[in-house]
Amino acid sequence: MALSRRHLLAAPAALAATALLPGPLLAAVAAQTSTLPDLSDWEAVRAQFALDPAYLHFASFFIASHPTPVREALEGYRRAMDANPFLVV
Repeated sequence: MALSRRHLLAAPAALAATALLPGPLLAAVAAQTSTLPDLSDWEAVRAQFALDPAYLHFASFFIASHPTPVREALEGYRRAMDANPFLVV
């Protein structure tokens, strides 16, 4: 099997990322966060953003509203930090 540059660089990066992930913190945040919604059509995607429907929002992702899963993940992180700040440290 020939070892490409991509495989050579990807293996240590994946190993380092798994070793550095704070498992207890991720588990606590996952317990505080709901499942992802069905985004099979545009109306379902649009409903994830708390934007005023009277305007057309073309932010070009410079300053943008967070969709519901991101807002819930942020809130889950906050709840997990409040429940056990030691996990963050």
